[in-house]
Amino acid sequence: MKTQKVRRKKDSIKADKRLKTKAKRLSVIVDEFLEVDIDRNKLSKDHEKTERLLNLLVDNLWEGKHSNTDFYWLYEDIPKSEIVSKCYERLSEFWAQFKRNLFDHREKILPLRAKLKSKEKSENIDSKIEEYSDNINDEQLYFISVKYHFEKQITVTFENDEIHFVQLGKDVVDAFIELINGLPASIFKKCKYENCKRCFILTSRHKKEFCCRNCASKWHQKQVQKTDPEGYRAYHRDYYQKRKELLKKRRMSSGENR
Repeated sequence: MKTQKVRRKKDSIKADKRLKTKAKRLSVIVDEFLEVDIDRNKLSKDHEKTERLLNLLVDNLWEGKHSNTDFYWLYEDIPKSEIVSKCYERLSEFWAQFKRNLFDHREKILPLRAKLKSKEKSENIDSKIEEYSDNINDEQLYFISVKYHFEKQITVTFENDEIHFVQLGKDVVDAFIELINGLPASIFKKCKYENCKRCFILTSRHKKEFCCRNCASKWHQKQVQKTDPEGYRAYHRDYYQKRKELLKKRRMSSGENR
């Protein structure tokens, strides 16, 4: 009995480590590839960026182990920039649908279920909720359309805070699905700054609400503007005045050195 408990604990630790590793790999892909704008024309002229992005995909999507049979674009006569562009095009299409489905489940389905349960306890179910109660309580299936040589549908669920895909294959989208399959849905977050539409991945237990420091700063500035508008204006007047004086000194110093 004791041996079984030890084995189960070791298996649980291994599973946790595996999920943390997957989450970190996914975080790199999301932050540096999927949640940024990549221009195909600019990429074809920027060999350093192309190489960096391709290595990013190989290391984090395929764990550096992929072969030509796993990925149909990797042929010698195809430019690397084209490979990266194709990956971006296909993964971005999938990512947009996946995010929409995930946050729909979190922000609409789960609150409706919670509301339904509370209504059931009070035995006073709203007619509108009752109408959808069967669908709300059943496992919620989402379908993502992906164009390959033909269009196919991928089925995904987010039940019990776990991402579960039904089909797996071998192209770039399938490799991405394999990476996120089984991860907790709760690690996918929207940036709290309302003007930012980026999604990011939680890779630690530390509470994180913004995708970057820039968004955090903008959000806090907005809160200050609402609560203390006069103080906000005074701070920025002082800031821009100091900046103006600093630039003036630099120009004068530059003129003296000529």
